[in-house]
Amino acid sequence: MTESETRAAEELFEQLAARFLADPMVSQGTGFGSNPWLRVGSKIFAILREGELIVKLSKERVDQLVVSGVGAR
Repeated sequence: MTESETRAAEELFEQLAARFLADPMVSQGTGFGSNPWLRVGSKIFAILREGELIVKLSKERVDQLVVSGVGAR
């Protein structure tokens, strides 16, 4: 990962956090070392790990993002 890719992932995570933390069911913390995450209940749905933003999405949405070149599995 380049420094600019890492920063882009961090910015996307910050945007997700700003959007979803308004919901009282969503919490933020760190895990797996010091990696920041977002979760609903006990389920993590976004984590920033090794400079990459990892999100839990439906198979269909992942397929769309991979085909478009925007995402990876």
